[in-house]
Amino acid sequence: LAIDKAITIKGVDENGAEITDASQTAANIYSTHYTANGGWNTQSLIMVFADNVTISGVTIMNKIDANKAVEVYAGADNFTVKNCTFAPIAEELLESLDSADLGGYTYEEYKEYGASLYFNGNVTDAIVE
Repeated sequence: LAIDKAITIKGVDENGAEITDASQTAANIYSTHYTANGGWNTQSLIMVFADNVTISGVTIMNKIDANKAVEVYAGADNFTVKNCTFAPIAEELLESLDSADLGGYTYEEYKEYGASLYFNGNVTDAIVE
């Protein structure tokens, strides 16, 4: 997911109220499509290029063949991530995939990689809560 415009991604509960506690997230951002780590465009689940991006109240799970879950590029100022959980992709999301779909990994090997947030260069006024 390449974010190249200002956007707010906000998790809400079953009543539509904004999630303000990371332990209460109900929405997940993930991909079960295998892409080997190669160039910069295949290394991260979410790539942020734009100013004024907020991700709030969701669980972010690594892509298969984990590198970075979220990568914020230089100049993507005013980035905010709050009330989120970073986690390895859930095993039940991978149950229908065979080892070829997982890049030769098994879930036991894969789950060792947690999700990460990475700042690639100078990003001003970032907030991580």
